[in-house]
Amino acid sequence: MKRFESLSKIYPIKMIHYVLFTSIIIPIILSIPLLYWYQHAPEGMVFLGIYQYDEFYYGAWSHEASESFGFLFANPYDASSNSPKVYYYLYFNLLGKIMLITGISFIPLWHASRIILGSILFLIIYKFLKYIFPDNERKVFISFTLAAWSSGWSWILFIIMIAFYGDFYTGYTQYKDISRFYDWWMPSHFTLTLYPHWVFPFCLMLLSLYYWLRGTNENKYNFILISAGFSLLTWSSHYFTAFSLTAIVFMHVILSALLNKRILWKEMIPIISSIIPPMAWNLYITSKFESVAIVVAQFRQLVFSIPLYDYILAWGLLLILAIPGGYLYLRERTNQSIFFISWAIGIFALLNHFYITPLLGIAHPFQPSHYANTFAFPLIVLSTEGFYFLYKKLISGKTFSQGFMKPKRAKQILFILFLTTIPSNFVFIIDLYQEPTYYAFIYKEEVDAFNWLNENTDDSEVVLCLKKAGYLIPVFTGNKVVYGHDALTPFNDERDRITQRFFDDDTSELERVEIIENFEVQYIYFGPWESAKGFDPEASIYLQEVYTNERVKIFEVLM
Repeated sequence: MKRFESLSKIYPIKMIHYVLFTSIIIPIILSIPLLYWYQHAPEGMVFLGIYQYDEFYYGAWSHEASESFGFLFANPYDASSNSPKVYYYLYFNLLGKIMLITGISFIPLWHASRIILGSILFLIIYKFLKYIFPDNERKVFISFTLAAWSSGWSWILFIIMIAFYGDFYTGYTQYKDISRFYDWWMPSHFTLTLYPHWVFPFCLMLLSLYYWLRGTNENKYNFILISAGFSLLTWSSHYFTAFSLTAIVFMHVILSALLNKRILWKEMIPIISSIIPPMAWNLYITSKFESVAIVVAQFRQLVFSIPLYDYILAWGLLLILAIPGGYLYLRERTNQSIFFISWAIGIFALLNHFYITPLLGIAHPFQPSHYANTFAFPLIVLSTEGFYFLYKKLISGKTFSQGFMKPKRAKQILFILFLTTIPSNFVFIIDLYQEPTYYAFIYKEEVDAFNWLNENTDDSEVVLCLKKAGYLIPVFTGNKVVYGHDALTPFNDERDRITQRFFDDDTSELERVEIIENFEVQYIYFGPWESAKGFDPEASIYLQEVYTNERVKIFEVLM
């Protein structure tokens, strides 16, 4: 016991070093695969610096936001003249403004923000945990370690897939009908730091909940107002994260009334006020889109529950240790204990039955990965309490006859259990060495063509091309395209057919002219995929070549 006390005296100094080291090293570890792909791009091609499919259109949004200091912008993937202006999430607006001020392009800024925000995330987590466990640095250490490094046991699924199907992705194709596990198989904060557009609102959400907890704990209304301010910023940054925040606060209010007979109605007023403006704006913008009917169709498919084995694989040790921790917190019935129980229940409800998202006009309602990281935090707090509970019971003899284990052996067993979750992080890193999205590599000549468009055309001018170039052009040049993204281009199937038809060799000139006029096209991008369709633009009298290299030609429309 004396040894423990002596260690605790020097723990704060060591702890901050540990926190700083962790907050820096994790984003750096996740950067190593990027360097690998820069060095191993296919011959004649360049790696664009992005792993995931979605991250490219975030670049298009940021590029659009970099054109002015405004906050409303047209959809670059919709060439329609009546396309409504929309508000991009706060993070992309801020990236765009930094691009405008500094002249730095999207991709280096994206990765710089990824590292910076990843570091800030862990510092905020540490601040939150210090408040939760003010007198116990050992608990802060355990909970922070779980937050930073612990994951579930998804590596078991990875091995099963390889053993039975030869590779993970083939196995997942067979497995997905009975599980939605792949969407959230790495719900740790370790993996979250790869995605800065999630980290940014997640940090805002944690700050809002931190001040909400302080305000309700200490009866200080100024903290509630600060919490409402961060809530507004969260709603302006990412709706899925904001839904998590709102669900947690509402559940806390409900359980406080039921378990402690405490009505937090005054505290709710600023929170509700922070929700109304962004929600009203979202409903207004959604009403402007003709393709919103797809949301109703998606809503009909949402009645399901996620299988229990998915939870065990995804959260593993955290889920198991959270059970005794939750039991202790339910017995305590303090405001803080009820808050974390509310957090876990609120996110559990969102993970299983969230009917409200489609009704509010938000597309792609089933994206559990947006809630999975949020679920991890209360499990970390509860599992820290569960860890202490089990440790004491294993050695005290109050639960298991005579306490059948020595303290050292109990520590070893719990530590080994923790180590069994670490391989999931390495599986995630290994997965990053799998070939990235199809869009991550393009020919060097295509980069040169994009640079020409960026320097010689106006962002409002429309470029006609096939899907791959159409997806990337708004990212690197800012131009609008007729078709480029399945979700962001309205009537995408029809637009895909139109662009394919334009480049087919059997399409009449009259039909091509009609397409150009309907979408007010100013430039034709003629790259490797477009030339494979058979169309010869040089034979068209209404097109003039303005740029050429070995793989790409760009034609200006003379009409």
